[in-house]
Amino acid sequence: MSLEKKLKTRKERGNALVETIVLTGILVPLFGALPLLGKISDVNNTTVQASRYVAWERTVGDFSVETMTTDVSNRFFAKPDLQIRTGQGALTGPDNQNPFWTGFGKQDDDSPNRLVRAGSGLGIGFNELEAPGIAGTLSSGIVKMGETMADISGGKWDLEERGLFTATIGIDVGSNRFLSEGKNCEGEETDDAFACVRRSNTILVDGWESRDASEAKERARAFVLAGALEEPLGPVVEALGSIPFFKDLGTLESDENGGFGYVDASIVPLDRYLEP
Repeated sequence: MSLEKKLKTRKERGNALVETIVLTGILVPLFGALPLLGKISDVNNTTVQASRYVAWERTVGDFSVETMTTDVSNRFFAKPDLQIRTGQGALTGPDNQNPFWTGFGKQDDDSPNRLVRAGSGLGIGFNELEAPGIAGTLSSGIVKMGETMADISGGKWDLEERGLFTATIGIDVGSNRFLSEGKNCEGEETDDAFACVRRSNTILVDGWESRDASEAKERARAFVLAGALEEPLGPVVEALGSIPFFKDLGTLESDENGGFGYVDASIVPLDRYLEP
């Protein structure tokens, strides 16, 4: 073998060694970080589900931020197989932590280094917005018109002007050997958190439907202007109805069967009946 071929062979062997070292330095941390990326992705998906839950629960019940924070922490950010009860306190003990959200290494007290700790690093925010564009303008105008008519007629126009309700969930992701310290959900730089996972969900609060017949009755009464005569003329008509000559005025008495602005929500139009 000539001297030129020997030098070329040695050079190729050197290149292969360098390539192996470089690829090892890249692929080993990458493969080691894949489980960590999967855990962060699971935290993100859980936060999305929690925001949907909060948006729905807040629209059907008047729950405080403290109550919702405890409920969400127990249902979504604690151990998945725990039995959740209404009015239960925050589950924060070591046995209540989600075992999947454990980072690499341990803390100074030899406890597991967790990405998410149940009962801490969780924040919930609420916001009510008007519908965007012309829809919001029309909604605002209709609500104000209905409220004005209701003040005159004595009805109740209880539609929600700010019909879009947004719930926001923020959860701190703890730092570890791979994830250095960063900012928490409050925007503060800290050694305990790597980043904040924040997700929102919006739901239509008031779809303009009535919960029951009584609510539909009150809303319809808002546009019966004769209801404005109930207070000044109701007692007079009721007194006159007791006189035989004015007996026909008895149908205008202020009770469940009549009165100024009376609306009967139990009457169904004939075209709504099914033919036999």
